Amino acid sequence: MALHLKVKISGADKIEKKLKTMEKKVAKKVVRDSVKKAQKIELSEAKQKALSLVGGEMGKQISDSLKIQAPKQKKGSYALNVQIDKNKAEQFIDKSKAGKENFIPAAIEYGHISRDGSFVKAIPFMRTSADETKQKRIDTFESEIKKGINNA
Repeated sequence: MALHLKVKISGADKIEKKLKTMEKKVAKKVVRDSVKKAQKIELSEAKQKALSLVGGEMGKQISDSLKIQAPKQKKGSYALNVQIDKNKAEQFIDKSKAGKENFIPAAIEYGHISRDGSFVKAIPFMRTSADETKQKRIDTFESEIKKGINNA
């Protein structure tokens, strides 16, 4: 359920040049910290949406299980996703009588067919939070990376 955001930063050429002049370890920390600060905005919104849109005990469990985690990625890139804590994901797996496994948060996010055959409408709490916080996350990332470069 990870949603990706590509960012185009104004003055990116200057920022990239400055990052390349910095010690590699310091430059990575500046980028990592900037991404994390931006993703905390989406995390907060996703937790609220789980509580308000999904609601009930399931909404609370999902909200409590959301966190920022780093995905496996190619060398030279850095990303953080808002997702269900890998250590808590097991509690959200529903097994049908036929043995088929379904991940409950994904079924809620995208909609699903219930056991009685009726369609259950999607409650896109993750997509909504990602969409609604997009510009604020971009602005935060941009300002934090510039601040990090200036303070390094």
